[in-house]
Amino acid sequence: MGSAWLDSLRPACRLGAASLLLTACLVEDPRGPGGMPYTGDPSAGEGDETTSTATSDSPGATGSTDAGEPTGTTDGGDSTGGTTDDGGLPPAVDALPIWIAAANYLEQRDELAGLGPFVVYAWASDPAFAGFEQELGLLQQIDDPEVTEIIMLSSWTTLESVLQSPGADALHAAGVEGFGYNTEGMMTPAAQMQALDDPSPQSNPVAIFSSLAAEHGLWTVWGPIRLTVDAVSDQAIAAMVAGGLRGVALQEQQPIEQSCVGSRVDAVEATAARYRAIAGDPGFELHVQVMPSRCADGDAFAVAECGMAPGRPTYAHCGDFAGEIAPTIDALAIWASSPTDRAGLVPLVEALRAAVES
Repeated sequence: MGSAWLDSLRPACRLGAASLLLTACLVEDPRGPGGMPYTGDPSAGEGDETTSTATSDSPGATGSTDAGEPTGTTDGGDSTGGTTDDGGLPPAVDALPIWIAAANYLEQRDELAGLGPFVVYAWASDPAFAGFEQELGLLQQIDDPEVTEIIMLSSWTTLESVLQSPGADALHAAGVEGFGYNTEGMMTPAAQMQALDDPSPQSNPVAIFSSLAAEHGLWTVWGPIRLTVDAVSDQAIAAMVAGGLRGVALQEQQPIEQSCVGSRVDAVEATAARYRAIAGDPGFELHVQVMPSRCADGDAFAVAECGMAPGRPTYAHCGDFAGEIAPTIDALAIWASSPTDRAGLVPLVEALRAAVES
């Protein structure tokens, strides 16, 4: 079943690099693999920028554009989050967590002080699992009440190994509260990729991963490429939820770079409504990821195509997007691996905070 599902998506592989379906084609965007941090092959880095697994300076997150969704409609491009009737912030917006890599957090901890809360993750994809102990050591250097610590993996078989050694008790002692499961072709075993649409909780890999984590008191958020989130069937989503899945992360960094705010707000809200309806739980979590360099490029797109006023601060386009979706989502995420993106991490955190709290 999984193979047929992938085959049904393959015609989109002919659409060109900007709209590659990474799950179906098992290839990655030119900027590198992964919607979440990937400390794998440094040769796959972004352009000619050097990479370093020690600083998690690795290929950046890209996601995929969604065929058929408008990218040039004018929506003003400068809207921000709404307020409640009494003039306060939208529900829980002032506490919206931002996910970042542990290496990013430690590198810029002083500048990030006061900008939390954060969810900070250690990352060990299957190709880079040899660095797992080092990544876990990064989490052990963090002692901040505004930080929730988790681990990002790319296969449930690796999770099974981690739960055996160092073991769940050791993870709890280190402050780990949950996992991210990042499924992408260059990191996740092919059999798991092909089974993402499986409707059985016993064989769907997201359900298996979530169930394994839940058995040890740890939660799971799933982070595939953006199109995969919408491509899986209702039955597959139900299986994932039955396994204990807590939420899904949407890789919006590439779509928002090339779209007006309104079209991406509609897409996020539609995905949120679908998953929460299938889960039967309005609290099922939706997270949205962006990226400094793509947000900067998105500013130029918004001025040219969306009617955003020239001269607004850098990252205004992504800020408008965050402000609009804040009442719908449960967390934001920033992927910053290249030197350019790491330099933009703190300014983007500041811009997103200002947008959702204004």
